[in-house]
Amino acid sequence: MSKRERLQAARQNSDFNLSFLDIMACGLGAVILIFLLVKHNDDRGVVESELLSNQLETLENEVQQFRALVEASSQRNSQIKKLGSQLDSQSESSQRVLASLDDRLAQQRNENAALNEAIDSIETKETTDFVEGPAGGEDNYLLGLKVEGPRIAILLDSSASMTAEQLVDVFRYKVGSAEERDGAPKWQRAKRTVQWLLNRVPRSSSVALVGFSEQADLLSRATTGDGWFKLAEADRLTATLSRVDALRPGGATNLQGAFEELAKLSPAPTNVYLVTDGLPTKVSGRPRRCARGATITPECRLNLFADMTRSVRRQLASLQMNVVLLPLEGDWAASNAYWNLAVATGGLMISPPRSWP
Repeated sequence: MSKRERLQAARQNSDFNLSFLDIMACGLGAVILIFLLVKHNDDRGVVESELLSNQLETLENEVQQFRALVEASSQRNSQIKKLGSQLDSQSESSQRVLASLDDRLAQQRNENAALNEAIDSIETKETTDFVEGPAGGEDNYLLGLKVEGPRIAILLDSSASMTAEQLVDVFRYKVGSAEERDGAPKWQRAKRTVQWLLNRVPRSSSVALVGFSEQADLLSRATTGDGWFKLAEADRLTATLSRVDALRPGGATNLQGAFEELAKLSPAPTNVYLVTDGLPTKVSGRPRRCARGATITPECRLNLFADMTRSVRRQLASLQMNVVLLPLEGDWAASNAYWNLAVATGGLMISPPRSWP
Protein backbone atom coordinates (compact mmCIF):
# COMPACT_ATOMS: atom_id res chain seq x y z
CA MET A 1 0.00 0.00 0.00
CA SER A 2 1.22 3.29 -0.97
CA LYS A 3 1.73 6.20 1.35
CA ARG A 4 -1.09 8.09 -0.24
CA GLU A 5 -3.48 5.22 0.31
CA ARG A 6 -2.36 4.94 3.91
CA LEU A 7 -3.04 8.59 4.43
CA GLN A 8 -6.52 8.36 2.93
CA ALA A 9 -7.29 5.34 5.06
CA ALA A 10 -6.13 7.16 8.17
CA ARG A 11 -8.24 10.25 7.30
CA GLN A 12 -11.36 8.09 6.90
CA ASN A 13 -10.80 6.48 10.28
CA SER A 14 -10.32 9.90 11.85
CA ASP A 15 -13.53 11.24 10.38
CA PHE A 16 -15.40 8.21 11.69
CA ASN A 17 -14.00 8.68 15.15
CA LEU A 18 -14.92 12.35 15.18
CA SER A 19 -18.46 11.60 14.04
CA PHE A 20 -18.83 8.94 16.73
CA LEU A 21 -17.56 11.31 19.38
CA ASP A 22 -19.98 13.95 18.17
CA ILE A 23 -22.82 11.49 18.38
CA MET A 24 -21.81 10.43 21.87
CA ALA A 25 -21.42 14.03 22.98
CA CYS A 26 -24.86 14.90 21.62
CA GLY A 27 -26.34 11.90 23.35
CA LEU A 28 -24.72 12.82 26.61
CA GLY A 29 -25.98 16.39 26.24
CA ALA A 30 -29.45 15.10 25.54
CA VAL A 31 -29.35 12.90 28.65
CA ILE A 32 -28.19 15.83 30.75
CA LEU A 33 -30.95 18.05 29.27
CA ILE A 34 -33.55 15.42 29.94
CA PHE A 35 -32.32 15.08 33.51
CA LEU A 36 -32.47 18.82 34.03
CA LEU A 37 -35.95 19.01 32.57
CA VAL A 38 -37.24 16.21 34.69
CA LYS A 39 -35.74 17.71 37.86
CA HIS A 40 -37.15 21.18 37.14
CA ASN A 41 -40.65 19.83 36.50
CA ASP A 42 -40.38 17.88 39.74
CA ASP A 43 -39.76 21.02 41.79
CA ARG A 44 -42.51 22.95 40.01
CA GLY A 45 -44.99 20.16 40.65
CA VAL A 46 -44.27 20.26 44.37
CA VAL A 47 -44.85 24.03 44.48
CA GLU A 48 -48.03 23.80 42.50
CA SER A 49 -49.24 20.97 44.74
CA GLU A 50 -48.71 23.14 47.85
CA LEU A 51 -50.54 26.06 46.22
CA LEU A 52 -53.44 23.82 45.29
CA SER A 53 -53.57 22.44 48.85
CA ASN A 54 -53.73 25.97 50.30
CA GLN A 55 -56.43 27.02 47.86
CA LEU A 56 -58.40 23.89 48.66
CA GLU A 57 -58.18 24.61 52.39
CA THR A 58 -59.30 28.22 51.79
CA LEU A 59 -62.21 27.01 49.70
CA GLU A 60 -63.22 24.54 52.43
CA ASN A 61 -63.17 27.36 55.01
CA GLU A 62 -65.30 29.55 52.74
CA VAL A 63 -67.70 26.67 52.20
CA GLN A 64 -67.99 26.20 55.97
CA GLN A 65 -68.60 29.92 56.46
CA PHE A 66 -71.17 29.93 53.71
CA ARG A 67 -72.91 26.92 55.27
CA ALA A 68 -72.98 28.80 58.62
CA LEU A 69 -74.47 31.84 56.90
CA VAL A 70 -77.05 29.68 55.19
CA GLU A 71 -77.95 28.07 58.51
CA ALA A 72 -78.24 31.47 60.25
CA SER A 73 -80.32 32.81 57.39
CA SER A 74 -82.55 29.78 57.62
CA GLN A 75 -83.03 30.39 61.36
CA ARG A 76 -83.85 34.07 60.73
CA ASN A 77 -86.34 33.11 58.07
CA SER A 78 -87.93 30.74 60.54
CA GLN A 79 -88.13 33.50 63.18
CA ILE A 80 -89.54 35.94 60.63
CA LYS A 81 -92.21 33.44 59.67
CA LYS A 82 -93.04 32.95 63.36
CA LEU A 83 -93.27 36.72 63.93
CA GLY A 84 -95.40 37.06 60.83
CA SER A 85 -97.79 34.47 62.21
CA GLN A 86 -97.94 36.30 65.55
CA LEU A 87 -98.58 39.63 63.81
CA ASP A 88 -101.34 38.09 61.77
CA SER A 89 -102.89 36.74 64.95
CA GLN A 90 -102.59 40.12 66.70
CA SER A 91 -104.03 41.88 63.67
CA GLU A 92 -107.04 39.62 63.71
CA SER A 93 -107.47 40.21 67.46
CA SER A 94 -107.17 43.99 66.97
CA GLN A 95 -109.74 43.94 64.22
CA ARG A 96 -112.13 42.07 66.51
CA VAL A 97 -111.53 44.65 69.30
CA LEU A 98 -112.08 47.56 66.87
CA ALA A 99 -115.28 46.00 65.65
CA SER A 100 -116.45 45.63 69.26
CA LEU A 101 -115.54 49.27 69.98
CA ASP A 102 -117.40 50.43 66.90
CA ASP A 103 -120.48 48.57 68.12
CA ARG A 104 -120.18 50.11 71.59
CA LEU A 105 -119.63 53.57 70.12
CA ALA A 106 -122.72 53.25 67.95
CA GLN A 107 -124.69 52.07 70.98
CA GLN A 108 -123.41 55.01 73.05
CA ARG A 109 -124.36 57.45 70.32
CA ASN A 110 -127.85 56.03 70.26
CA GLU A 111 -128.09 56.31 74.05
CA ASN A 112 -126.80 59.91 73.95
CA ALA A 113 -129.32 60.81 71.29
CA ALA A 114 -132.11 59.27 73.36
CA LEU A 115 -130.87 61.10 76.47
CA ASN A 116 -130.73 64.43 74.63
CA GLU A 117 -134.29 63.91 73.42
CA ALA A 118 -135.37 63.15 76.98
CA ILE A 119 -133.61 66.28 78.29
CA ASP A 120 -135.17 68.43 75.59
CA SER A 121 -138.59 67.09 76.51
CA ILE A 122 -138.20 68.11 80.18
CA GLU A 123 -139.74 71.45 81.02
CA THR A 124 -137.31 73.52 83.09
CA LYS A 125 -138.51 75.94 85.68
CA GLU A 126 -136.68 79.22 86.01
CA THR A 127 -135.47 80.03 89.52
CA THR A 128 -136.00 83.55 90.72
CA ASP A 129 -133.09 85.17 92.51
CA PHE A 130 -134.13 87.56 95.25
CA VAL A 131 -131.14 89.77 94.51
CA GLU A 132 -130.59 90.97 90.97
CA GLY A 133 -126.99 91.14 89.82
CA PRO A 134 -124.45 89.89 87.30
CA ALA A 135 -123.71 86.77 89.35
CA GLY A 136 -125.07 83.43 88.20
CA GLY A 137 -127.47 80.96 89.79
CA GLU A 138 -127.22 78.66 92.78
CA ASP A 139 -124.88 76.23 91.03
CA ASN A 140 -122.19 78.88 90.43
CA TYR A 141 -120.07 78.41 93.54
CA LEU A 142 -116.62 79.95 93.86
CA LEU A 143 -113.76 77.62 94.75
CA GLY A 144 -115.94 75.57 97.08
CA LEU A 145 -117.44 78.60 98.88
CA LYS A 146 -121.05 77.72 99.58
CA VAL A 147 -123.37 80.01 101.53
CA GLU A 148 -125.09 77.90 104.15
CA GLY A 149 -126.25 77.88 107.76
CA PRO A 150 -129.46 78.70 109.65
CA ARG A 151 -128.33 82.24 110.59
CA ILE A 152 -125.93 83.91 108.17
CA ALA A 153 -124.22 87.23 108.92
CA ILE A 154 -122.44 89.15 106.13
CA LEU A 155 -119.77 91.69 107.18
CA LEU A 156 -118.81 94.32 104.59
CA ASP A 157 -115.58 96.27 105.09
CA SER A 158 -116.18 99.89 104.01
CA SER A 159 -112.82 101.35 105.07
CA ALA A 160 -110.82 103.69 102.82
CA SER A 161 -108.59 100.91 101.47
CA MET A 162 -111.63 99.25 99.84
CA THR A 163 -111.37 101.77 97.00
CA ALA A 164 -108.18 100.47 95.35
CA GLU A 165 -105.45 97.83 95.42
CA GLN A 166 -102.46 100.19 95.25
CA LEU A 167 -101.80 102.48 98.23
CA VAL A 168 -101.13 105.49 96.01
CA ASP A 169 -104.59 105.07 94.49
CA VAL A 170 -106.12 104.69 97.95
CA PHE A 171 -104.64 108.07 98.96
CA ARG A 172 -105.91 109.60 95.73
CA TYR A 173 -109.45 108.42 96.47
CA LYS A 174 -109.18 109.70 100.06
CA VAL A 175 -108.74 113.27 98.87
CA GLY A 176 -111.33 112.84 96.12
CA SER A 177 -115.07 113.30 96.28
CA ALA A 178 -117.61 110.89 97.77
CA GLU A 179 -118.87 110.15 94.25
CA GLU A 180 -115.36 109.13 93.15
CA ARG A 181 -114.98 106.80 96.15
CA ASP A 182 -118.36 105.26 95.49
CA GLY A 183 -117.46 104.61 91.85
CA ALA A 184 -114.09 103.04 92.63
CA PRO A 185 -113.82 99.65 90.85
CA LYS A 186 -112.69 97.77 93.96
CA TRP A 187 -115.59 99.14 96.03
CA GLN A 188 -118.09 98.24 93.32
CA ARG A 189 -116.59 94.76 93.26
CA ALA A 190 -117.05 94.47 97.04
CA LYS A 191 -120.72 95.35 96.73
CA ARG A 192 -121.14 92.82 93.90
CA THR A 193 -119.60 90.24 96.22
CA VAL A 194 -122.28 90.99 98.82
CA GLN A 195 -124.93 90.53 96.10
CA TRP A 196 -123.30 87.24 95.14
CA LEU A 197 -123.49 86.03 98.73
CA LEU A 198 -127.09 87.19 99.21
CA ASN A 199 -128.06 85.49 95.97
CA ARG A 200 -126.99 82.16 97.47
CA VAL A 201 -128.50 82.38 100.95
CA PRO A 202 -130.89 79.43 101.38
CA ARG A 203 -134.56 80.40 101.50
CA SER A 204 -134.95 78.81 104.90
CA SER A 205 -132.01 80.76 106.39
CA SER A 206 -132.08 84.10 108.19
CA VAL A 207 -129.58 86.76 107.16
CA ALA A 208 -128.11 89.91 108.72
CA LEU A 209 -125.82 92.51 107.14
CA VAL A 210 -123.20 94.66 108.92
CA GLY A 211 -121.11 97.41 107.33
CA PHE A 212 -118.01 98.56 109.19
CA SER A 213 -115.08 100.94 108.95
CA GLU A 214 -114.12 102.93 112.07
CA GLN A 215 -117.67 102.30 113.32
CA ALA A 216 -120.00 99.38 112.58
CA ASP A 217 -123.62 99.62 111.48
CA LEU A 218 -126.26 96.87 111.39
CA LEU A 219 -127.62 97.54 107.90
CA SER A 220 -130.41 94.97 108.19
CA ARG A 221 -132.00 96.53 111.26
CA ALA A 222 -135.71 97.29 111.16
CA THR A 223 -138.08 99.52 113.14
CA THR A 224 -139.56 96.40 114.71
CA GLY A 225 -138.01 93.04 115.44
CA ASP A 226 -134.34 92.07 115.42
CA GLY A 227 -131.72 92.35 112.71
CA TRP A 228 -132.52 88.95 111.15
CA PHE A 229 -134.71 88.63 108.05
CA LYS A 230 -135.36 86.17 105.24
CA LEU A 231 -134.82 86.94 101.59
CA ALA A 232 -138.50 86.37 100.91
CA GLU A 233 -139.21 89.53 102.96
CA ALA A 234 -138.98 91.89 100.01
CA ASP A 235 -139.33 95.13 102.00
CA ARG A 236 -136.51 94.22 104.42
CA LEU A 237 -134.29 93.08 101.57
CA THR A 238 -134.89 96.28 99.58
CA ALA A 239 -134.19 98.49 102.60
CA THR A 240 -130.98 96.56 103.42
CA LEU A 241 -129.68 96.81 99.84
CA SER A 242 -130.42 100.53 99.83
CA ARG A 243 -128.28 100.98 102.94
CA VAL A 244 -125.49 98.98 101.33
CA ASP A 245 -125.69 101.18 98.25
CA ALA A 246 -125.55 104.31 100.40
CA LEU A 247 -122.25 103.30 102.06
CA ARG A 248 -119.20 105.35 101.13
CA PRO A 249 -115.73 103.88 101.79
CA GLY A 250 -113.57 105.80 104.25
CA GLY A 251 -111.81 105.63 107.60
CA ALA A 252 -109.93 102.85 109.40
CA THR A 253 -110.74 99.12 109.56
CA ASN A 254 -112.34 98.24 112.92
CA LEU A 255 -113.29 94.56 112.62
CA GLN A 256 -113.89 94.32 116.36
CA GLY A 257 -116.69 96.86 116.00
CA ALA A 258 -118.40 94.53 113.50
CA PHE A 259 -118.26 91.66 115.99
CA GLU A 260 -119.71 93.94 118.65
CA GLU A 261 -122.70 94.51 116.36
CA LEU A 262 -123.02 90.75 115.83
CA ALA A 263 -123.10 90.30 119.60
CA LYS A 264 -126.31 92.38 119.66
CA LEU A 265 -128.11 89.90 117.42
CA SER A 266 -130.42 87.43 119.09
CA PRO A 267 -130.14 84.58 118.43
CA ALA A 268 -126.41 84.63 117.63
CA PRO A 269 -125.18 83.93 114.08
CA THR A 270 -123.99 80.46 113.12
CA ASN A 271 -122.08 81.40 109.95
CA VAL A 272 -120.23 84.62 109.15
CA TYR A 273 -119.03 85.78 105.70
CA LEU A 274 -116.49 88.60 105.86
CA VAL A 275 -115.74 90.72 102.76
CA THR A 276 -112.54 92.68 103.40
CA ASP A 277 -109.13 93.47 101.93
CA GLY A 278 -106.82 93.33 104.94
CA LEU A 279 -106.20 93.16 108.65
CA PRO A 280 -107.64 95.69 111.12
CA THR A 281 -106.08 99.12 111.54
CA LYS A 282 -108.09 99.95 114.65
CA VAL A 283 -109.42 98.11 117.72
CA SER A 284 -112.32 99.53 119.74
CA GLY A 285 -111.27 101.25 122.96
CA ARG A 286 -107.54 100.65 122.49
CA PRO A 287 -104.82 102.99 121.22
CA ARG A 288 -102.72 101.94 118.26
CA ARG A 289 -99.46 101.83 120.19
CA CYS A 290 -97.61 100.20 117.32
CA ALA A 291 -98.67 102.84 114.75
CA ARG A 292 -96.47 105.75 113.76
CA GLY A 293 -98.68 108.71 112.98
CA ALA A 294 -101.03 108.11 110.07
CA THR A 295 -99.09 105.08 108.81
CA ILE A 296 -99.35 101.53 110.09
CA THR A 297 -97.08 98.60 109.31
CA PRO A 298 -98.20 95.06 108.45
CA GLU A 299 -96.68 93.88 111.74
CA CYS A 300 -98.79 96.43 113.61
CA ARG A 301 -101.92 95.30 111.80
CA LEU A 302 -101.12 91.71 112.73
CA ASN A 303 -100.83 92.69 116.38
CA LEU A 304 -104.19 94.49 116.23
CA PHE A 305 -105.72 91.40 114.62
CA ALA A 306 -104.40 89.25 117.46
CA ASP A 307 -105.89 91.69 120.01
CA MET A 308 -109.22 91.58 118.18
CA THR A 309 -109.41 87.78 118.05
CA ARG A 310 -108.62 87.53 121.76
CA SER A 311 -111.46 89.97 122.50
CA VAL A 312 -114.05 88.01 120.49
CA ARG A 313 -112.77 84.47 121.06
CA ARG A 314 -116.02 83.43 122.74
CA GLN A 315 -118.02 84.50 119.70
CA LEU A 316 -115.61 82.78 117.34
CA ALA A 317 -115.94 79.53 119.28
CA SER A 318 -119.63 79.23 118.34
CA LEU A 319 -119.62 80.21 114.67
CA GLN A 320 -118.06 79.34 111.31
CA MET A 321 -115.93 82.13 109.84
CA ASN A 322 -115.58 82.50 106.06
CA VAL A 323 -113.46 85.23 104.45
CA VAL A 324 -113.48 86.73 100.95
CA LEU A 325 -110.16 88.60 100.83
CA LEU A 326 -109.75 91.27 98.15
CA PRO A 327 -106.20 92.39 97.24
CA LEU A 328 -104.37 95.26 98.96
CA GLU A 329 -100.75 96.30 98.45
CA GLY A 330 -98.44 95.85 101.43
CA ASP A 331 -100.67 93.80 103.74
CA TRP A 332 -98.70 90.57 103.31
CA ALA A 333 -99.82 89.01 106.60
CA ALA A 334 -103.56 89.20 105.88
CA SER A 335 -103.99 86.02 103.85
CA ASN A 336 -102.18 83.81 106.37
CA ALA A 337 -103.96 85.34 109.37
CA TYR A 338 -107.44 85.04 107.88
CA TRP A 339 -106.66 81.55 106.62
CA ASN A 340 -105.79 80.43 110.14
CA LEU A 341 -108.93 82.07 111.51
CA ALA A 342 -111.15 80.37 108.92
CA VAL A 343 -109.57 76.95 109.44
CA ALA A 344 -109.82 77.26 113.22
CA THR A 345 -113.58 77.84 112.96
CA GLY A 346 -114.23 75.26 110.21
CA GLY A 347 -114.68 77.89 107.49
CA LEU A 348 -112.96 78.87 104.26
CA MET A 349 -110.76 81.76 103.15
CA ILE A 350 -110.61 82.63 99.44
CA SER A 351 -108.85 85.32 97.44
CA PRO A 352 -110.80 85.41 94.16
CA PRO A 353 -109.42 86.58 90.80
CA ARG A 354 -110.05 90.14 89.64
CA SER A 355 -112.61 88.92 87.09
CA TRP A 356 -114.94 87.73 89.88
CA PRO A 357 -117.76 88.27 90.47
